[in-house]
Amino acid sequence: MPIKPSQSTLATPCFDRRSNAQLIKHDNCVIVRANNAEIEQLPNVIVASWDLSLWRDQQVLGDGFQMLCQWRGTLQHPQRVSRCADNDNDYRRYPADQVRYYNYLIVEVEPSKAYWLCGFASCDQFNGYFQYRDQGLLVAVVETEQLSLAARQELSLPMPVCVAGHSIDEVTSQFAKAIQHHHGVPRFNNSLQGWCSWYHYYEHITTDIIAANSDALSKQFPQAKVVLIDDGYQRAMGDWLLPSDKFAGGVESAIDAIERANCQPGIWLAPFIAERSSQLLQQHPDWFVRNQQGRPIPADDITYGGWRCTPWYLLDTSQDGPCQYLRDTVAAMKQRWGIVLFKLDALYWGALQVPRANPMTSVEAYRRGLAAIREGAGDAVVLGCNAPMWPSLGLVDAMRTSDDIHRHMHRFSQLHQENACRSWQHNKLWQIDQDCLTVSDLDTAEQQQHASPSEYLFHATSMLTHGGNLILGDSVLAMPSLAHNTIQRLFDRWQQSEDSAKYHDLDFSQARLRLSAELELFLLFNLHRDVTQQHIVSCDEPVDWFDYWQQIPLADQQTEFRCNVEPKQARAILAKRRGQSSA
Repeated sequence: MPIKPSQSTLATPCFDRRSNAQLIKHDNCVIVRANNAEIEQLPNVIVASWDLSLWRDQQVLGDGFQMLCQWRGTLQHPQRVSRCADNDNDYRRYPADQVRYYNYLIVEVEPSKAYWLCGFASCDQFNGYFQYRDQGLLVAVVETEQLSLAARQELSLPMPVCVAGHSIDEVTSQFAKAIQHHHGVPRFNNSLQGWCSWYHYYEHITTDIIAANSDALSKQFPQAKVVLIDDGYQRAMGDWLLPSDKFAGGVESAIDAIERANCQPGIWLAPFIAERSSQLLQQHPDWFVRNQQGRPIPADDITYGGWRCTPWYLLDTSQDGPCQYLRDTVAAMKQRWGIVLFKLDALYWGALQVPRANPMTSVEAYRRGLAAIREGAGDAVVLGCNAPMWPSLGLVDAMRTSDDIHRHMHRFSQLHQENACRSWQHNKLWQIDQDCLTVSDLDTAEQQQHASPSEYLFHATSMLTHGGNLILGDSVLAMPSLAHNTIQRLFDRWQQSEDSAKYHDLDFSQARLRLSAELELFLLFNLHRDVTQQHIVSCDEPVDWFDYWQQIPLADQQTEFRCNVEPKQARAILAKRRGQSSA
């Protein structure tokens, strides 16, 4: 089977429907030129196409517009990986009977031997997606958002890049270099290690809770330096500098407690939204996306309305006022509170295709707002969460690559697939953030979440595989000894390497990571419900084999090791060359 697809018979570039414009194709862009009359609404443009009829049954991996959406399966039968797709009833970005692969698509022509990738390497003004259509046609489409063009005005649209290679790593590395050419390399090479308040306390946090966990964290895990104050510290969504009544003495008192514990403070905010009762919306309704009657539009009129304090209202960052507000707010947090990490949540709501005060695309407006935040943050780490993926390129230092953690095997399995699919992005586009590690049950008045020891070990092994930020999500105040040991082994891995392991194929059941010249990790996963899988892992010379978590020997001086992985379980196997100190 060929490693590159044949050219389609569709003449490209072209419009999905007729338009009074001329299309001129160049190597790296398409020029749209209005003829002698104004174009009031420019339709989407098909900038490239391929005949993939021979590959319709091959495994694929495609991204979604926003963090919660990814696709696997085949071109004929795509399968949703994530809980929330771009085309579901909540997000409703496009019709439910379509599938769009935003940003990039990878085709596994032959497992572990041949791969083809097509993708958009820049995202400054327009989103791009790929769609598989009848007769085996794959089209690359640029969303023009129905921009208007004056007579004889020109507009430049991006062209996708295509790469072929013999491994997932080969094609994604080539693609990453093309992206770096447009958006630069990541600012930071080191990941963050710390603790987050959300996954034990949710919004029910207080100054005392932050103080107690900061103190326990510094004593039990001194390498975990960042304490992230998540949602719940603020009086209202949008009023990020006004503390809730639960923070006696203001947020400053919690910051003081963090610093007394020799830790560093991080803060959560959802910069592009506000709730109805917020001071921000009451004082500046003109800063928000508005309808034809001039009233702010609630998010649930357009998309998912939000998960707390709804409905949310949307800042219009096509205007200078909201951008200056965001810049000043983040700068104040940085200067007053010494914030080293800004977790920016709900970023998707800043990139919706909505009417704005000033004419520009949703990508342009979103990037204006995010650039203002980045300027205010200075040298602090900017972490994107619930974000539109490609519109964030070059403007965030770290990116959440999966859904929220929940102590249940179904969610552990889902998050493993989501993070595996995007693990290639680590240290190439940004530091990946797998969300928090949870290794013990939660029983509070508000939340009850439970998993078995083997299920928690599956989750920990997935975290072990992908690298990136390592943030603890359980309360540190009563950490079980088994959980403590698991966490310590994760920190040991991070000390040796923060890289992401490389997967064998798009099945994402086997990955490999070299920790040092002497040590190599093999990560094995079984996502099946009732089928035991046998794995064979090998090195190019005889080595000693160990179970990474239990630190017990499995075999001596063998070039390969065979092991079974039970359904819905994972194993981490360490290979060690002789004559070296123990792991």
